[in-house]
Amino acid sequence: MKKNVLLIGGAGFLGSRLADRFSRDGWSVGIFDRILPAEGGLNAEYFTGELRDMHLLRRALAKFTRVVYLAHETRTAPAADRLPANFLGNIELLLLVLEEIQESKAEDLVLLSSGGAVYGEPEQLPISEDHPTRPRSPYGIAKLTMEKYLAMVAEQKGFRHLEIRPSNPYGPGQTFQSAQGIVAVAMARIARGEPITIRGDGSATKDYIFINDFTEACVKLVSNPGASGPFNIGSGQGTPLNEVLSRIEKAVGKKADLVFQAAQSGDVTANVLDVSKVREATGWNPSTTLDEGIAQTWSWMKPKLFRRSGE
Repeated sequence: MKKNVLLIGGAGFLGSRLADRFSRDGWSVGIFDRILPAEGGLNAEYFTGELRDMHLLRRALAKFTRVVYLAHETRTAPAADRLPANFLGNIELLLLVLEEIQESKAEDLVLLSSGGAVYGEPEQLPISEDHPTRPRSPYGIAKLTMEKYLAMVAEQKGFRHLEIRPSNPYGPGQTFQSAQGIVAVAMARIARGEPITIRGDGSATKDYIFINDFTEACVKLVSNPGASGPFNIGSGQGTPLNEVLSRIEKAVGKKADLVFQAAQSGDVTANVLDVSKVREATGWNPSTTLDEGIAQTWSWMKPKLFRRSGE
C-alpha cells in the first residue's frame, strides 16, 4: 500500500489534525481546501481553491491514491431554509469528486460522515453500524445520502470505500469562535464569563471522543485494506451535557452562565456509539478519558484566550 493521502476539505479542525497524524505516521499528505489551515506547520502539499475547479482537482487526484473527503458546507439559517442550498450543494460536490476519482489513480475514498445525525433517535444504546438510520435533520439526510451514493459508485467501479461516523470529536485545535463544538465553545465562554445557551434541560447524553484518539482510529482504518463500509468512531461512553459543562467548569475554575431554552424538534436526546467494529478491524481503543481530554484542551486554549488581555 502506498502511504499517500489527499484530504479534501482538510483545512478545518478534523482535517488538519488528520493531516498531522498521517504525516507523523510516515504518509505523504495533500490538503485540498479553499482556505489554509488556521494553524501552520503541517507537513503537507496544499491545493488551495474551489472544488469546482476541475483543473486543480485533477492535478491533486493525479498525485494521491487515497482520498479522505471532509468537505461539507454549513449555513447558520434554520434547517428548513438551508435545505435546498446546503443539502443539494453538498451532494453535488461529492458527485463531482466521485466522477473525477473514477478517472484518476485513486484506489480508496473515505467519507467523513456523522455518528449522530445519520442515526437519529436511538432504539438502543450503544448504537452499532447496523442500527436503523432515521436522520432528523437536513444535515443528517445529506450525510446519509452521500454515504449511500459513495457505496453504490464504489461497488460499481471497484474501488474501496469507507464511511467514518464520528461521535463528537474535541480537543486542541478546535475553533471556539463558532457555534459548533460544544467543548471548545463552552470552555471559551465560561472563561470569558459569556452566557451559554442550552437547548433542553442539559440531560442530553452524547459521546465525546478526544481528537488524538479519533485520528489514530482513522489512520488505522485507512491503513487496513480489508476495512470497508461504515465504521463508528467514538469513546463508547455517554456523558450528559450538564456533566460535561461541570467538568469544564472545574478545569477552567469558573462557573458557567447557562441560559436554557426549549429543545428543537430535530434534537436527539441520546447518542452513544458502539465501537466494537473498528476495534475488531484495527485493534484500536480510545485511551483518553473525558477529564484528561478537557485538561489538554484547556491547556492549549488558555493562552490563546488571554493573549491579548494579558491575563
